[in-house]
Amino acid sequence: MTSVDFLEQSLLYRMSLGSKELYHSNVWAWLMENDANFVKVFFPGFNNRNWLVNDVRREWHNRDLVITLKRPNDHTPSCYLVIENKIKSMNSREQLERYTEDLDGLRLISGTFNGIRNTLESDIFVFPKQNNPYETVQWVYVSYKEISSSIRTIAQISQNSTIVNHLTQILEYCDIIDALNNVLDVNFARYENVLQYDCERDDLHRIHFLEVYRKLKGADFLRYVNSRREELQTLCPDGFHLDIHQDFNHDNVTLDFRITNQKKNCDDFLSIGIQIEGSQYRFVAVQNSTHKPQDIFKEFVGGWFDGNFIRGKDIHGHKTSQSKLYNQYKTNEYSFVYQYNNFDEHNLQYEQLFDEIKGDLAYIRSIVRK
Repeated sequence: MTSVDFLEQSLLYRMSLGSKELYHSNVWAWLMENDANFVKVFFPGFNNRNWLVNDVRREWHNRDLVITLKRPNDHTPSCYLVIENKIKSMNSREQLERYTEDLDGLRLISGTFNGIRNTLESDIFVFPKQNNPYETVQWVYVSYKEISSSIRTIAQISQNSTIVNHLTQILEYCDIIDALNNVLDVNFARYENVLQYDCERDDLHRIHFLEVYRKLKGADFLRYVNSRREELQTLCPDGFHLDIHQDFNHDNVTLDFRITNQKKNCDDFLSIGIQIEGSQYRFVAVQNSTHKPQDIFKEFVGGWFDGNFIRGKDIHGHKTSQSKLYNQYKTNEYSFVYQYNNFDEHNLQYEQLFDEIKGDLAYIRSIVRK
């Protein structure tokens, strides 16, 4: 039986699809509530002689999982561990840094962040506490594959009667994680260092995981770009900074690489750069809502925007399916204008795509300097 066949036939897997992250968090909480040794799945150095698990909390202060701890002779908890679980959404360095704080009189001593693949630039982060900058906390990445292996090992030697009675289901849960990893690993290997969102077969459709794969693939390219971030940062004119981020819109991953002078609560700003959504390579310019889209286009046409656009033919010499001179949308906060060309198979390689983005951002620098 293939991994895809196994997942399609598994009731436990089908139950996980309603709320992917919450499902797994609930399983982990249940395991730790019944046998504190499962804390070691996420914190291998946890010593259950020095610390006792007081309780396991879900969504406490918006944290996915919090394990409160107390000393053996104490009646109330004094510390906590935090687990940030991401499978459908992506981990964020900024979120980990923001979550590094003591709460409600409990001292944070360690954290983990989880996922099928690490989309951040490192497996380990150390941040000063928000409310005590003289004390730092380490966050360590633990993959779902590692989680499955550790759960399997601990469950098979557990003497807790509830764990023993549910060992078959626990092992199937681990089999589900392993099968899911296998399917995703195959597709990542097939398109290694290529920004290709759809697999050649319908495996990801069949297991209802195509959206997650697309997000992970987009994040994988962002990780590559961020590994060379300094090359792009040097292109920013004075007063501007680099803004790289990922969103998900209309079943497509949206990747932004912009040079911007936008700051919090600023009245006027310019954000200009490349946006990749699906098969579209977009040249974008964004300003606050006092600027009309047609005025933004006029300001940057002939340089950033192609005024010689031929309907359905090409933008800047590359094939496009665009039917208008430019596309626009306007909100109460900003006006957004863009033109796009379409990817060819040859320019999906990470290195080539990065070089293309870098060249376009370098051109923006000369426009902004004017």
